[in-house]
Amino acid sequence: MDVIPQDLLLEVKEMTILELCEVDQKMAMLAFRALDNGENIFSGEARVRVDRALMSASSVSYGSNNGVTKQGRRDAIGKKLEKYIPTAPSDRLTALITQALQWQRHTGTLPLTDPSEHDDPSVIVPASFDLVTGLPPSFATEVPENLTKMSDVDVVPSQQYGVVKFSKKTHAETVSFLPDGSGILTGSTDGFVEVWNHTTCKLRTEDLAYQANDEIMLHDTNVLSVCSSPDGTMLGTGDSAGCVKVWGLMSGKCVRKFQEAHTKGVLSLAFVKDGSKILSGSQDGLIREFGLRSAKMTQEFRGHGSYVTSIALVKNDSMLVSSSADATVKVWHCGTGDCLQTLTLPSVSGSAANAISINDVLPLDSDGSVLILVPKGPKAYLMGREKGDVVREFKAERGDFVCGCLSPRGKFFYAVSSEGTSNLLHCFDVASGATEKVIEVCDFDVLGITHHPNKNILATWANEGNRGKVKLWVPEN
Repeated sequence: MDVIPQDLLLEVKEMTILELCEVDQKMAMLAFRALDNGENIFSGEARVRVDRALMSASSVSYGSNNGVTKQGRRDAIGKKLEKYIPTAPSDRLTALITQALQWQRHTGTLPLTDPSEHDDPSVIVPASFDLVTGLPPSFATEVPENLTKMSDVDVVPSQQYGVVKFSKKTHAETVSFLPDGSGILTGSTDGFVEVWNHTTCKLRTEDLAYQANDEIMLHDTNVLSVCSSPDGTMLGTGDSAGCVKVWGLMSGKCVRKFQEAHTKGVLSLAFVKDGSKILSGSQDGLIREFGLRSAKMTQEFRGHGSYVTSIALVKNDSMLVSSSADATVKVWHCGTGDCLQTLTLPSVSGSAANAISINDVLPLDSDGSVLILVPKGPKAYLMGREKGDVVREFKAERGDFVCGCLSPRGKFFYAVSSEGTSNLLHCFDVASGATEKVIEVCDFDVLGITHHPNKNILATWANEGNRGKVKLWVPEN
């Protein structure tokens, strides 16, 4: 917007005083003093008109001759201002409010459904929203404040607030939050791929019509891995038969299928930043990269001697780190497929090392210069990638670690240990190695753990008897 010229500003000020004189002489005088401030800003005919108007309301004149009306002067000034002040469409405010509400619902700040909905999942009760108070009335009283508040700092979630329940004899094998935090993506033993509202623990049906119509994303066998493209528009899923599928989140349609991506189950997936490729790690010991446009394999990473349990892209997608059941973590060059480095567990060597699976490798920074290794054992390790040295150890209170994840800012490292019916969730301070909190998760083997991308919410999942559950945790109030 261009700067309004001084002479035009004076016209606006003069018009303000003249119109006030017709309404309230005293108020007009106060306005004049505030605008003029003893500087005699008006001169010539404008000064004469202002002085006369301040002396008598009946003497108000809007122009150099009596033929100029108030509305005529208004229109003339308004026309001059048009080139300096943009005119917004009449419905612009309504559009902005609508967009803001849609964005807050998309990111999970506002609920999609009322928590008091019917037990029948086919009955949809949209959540209401009060524009004056800024709150969804029923939701605000039913759900912990921690659930809706965006997190500026990492706080330990230790209070269970909700459970996603699966059908009998079915459980989630893999769970991931969507990158914008607007929901939970699950892959289960019945081949279903589903998106859940993490505030209500119900399927997202309000904005995902295919789920409302029971048109489920489906694999022929167990779904072992899921991931989302960084922009959240696509989902990647892998199954126990080695098939990889890519789906549109909003449409639920399969946009690409790699039927024989691997000869065995796909345990891990990752999209590149621009979403043009997807990488998969498998029980066949291979990592492969597939182009979505070409529908072909574009790179293969060979070197692991057993299952590839997790993969992560680092250094602006130029490098890949992977963990394996062969007790190693490997660093790869994405362009050539060459193995640049192999990291091993510090306390195990020789044939014994092959008995310890590294279930997760967690990069602490975008360059992958510092990694946390989570083997199936009583200790996890913070290691420097360049030298392969152990910086810090994290010890389980009892049992062996089975899975781990990081808080959004990397302050806390969460790991679940298992021993018999005891499954403990540990929270460690990454900087000091201190144990911040230990809580009992459930009496059954925990299969995994993941963290919300921008809120202090944790998800753990397990097959509890004959029914799978995803438990959601927030900090205590």
